[in-house]
Amino acid sequence: MNANAPLLQLKGVSKKFGPVQALNDIDFEVHAGEVVGLVGDNGAGKSTLVKTIAGIYSPDEGEFYFDGQPVSINGPKAAVALGIATVCPVRQPRHSGQPVPRSGGDRRRRR
Repeated sequence: MNANAPLLQLKGVSKKFGPVQALNDIDFEVHAGEVVGLVGDNGAGKSTLVKTIAGIYSPDEGEFYFDGQPVSINGPKAAVALGIATVCPVRQPRHSGQPVPRSGGDRRRRR
């Protein structure tokens, strides 16, 4: 591991969906041990960037480096092989005040 190189680095990454430019010439880097937050307005490209890093989307342009070495993330398996994974939020349903149905494994004896 190169102590000075970012663990993950993107240079000039762009992605279009038809006429919509979702990512435009993005430079992004994360160093080992660093925690990074990604914030922005709706439609700013946050999810597209994360999905591109995770190999779900292929960039139209740009370069990826991992530990200073050029890499190709051409699918989720390639991202996972580098130790890259995403965790998607789970939306909880609103509580309606009604009892929550129980699965068969939680049956109680009725008298």
